[in-house]
Amino acid sequence: MKRFIPLLLFIGLAWGQASIDSLDTCAQAALDARNDVKKSLWIEAGFSTGMFSNKLANSLIPNPKIENIIGKSDDYIIAYNDCYKKEANKLQNSYARIGCCSKDLFFTALIVLSVSSDSKEQSSNKK
Repeated sequence: MKRFIPLLLFIGLAWGQASIDSLDTCAQAALDARNDVKKSLWIEAGFSTGMFSNKLANSLIPNPKIENIIGKSDDYIIAYNDCYKKEANKLQNSYARIGCCSKDLFFTALIVLSVSSDSKEQSSNKK
């Protein structure tokens, strides 16, 4: 029994360390994805292609830079790759939606302005 308790403590510490490393891996991958995804490109794609940009963002998921994973263990590379791709896909979709919504707002504002200017012209013609 005396040997069993230290063994349990060691296993618990090792397990906790592994989960902390995986959190650090995902945090690093998410940070690298935020730095690598081009915000202006995806906003412009959303503005110009509308809802098609979401399909494009889902199909064009980037791979991480090789410099970030050289010399790392296989488990680290797998976890990093998964987290990177999830974060990059999420960012691309959100930026594309921002562009799509901006396009909708822009054209709605144009329609409202043209309707209001037409109504002003009609009211000035009646006088």
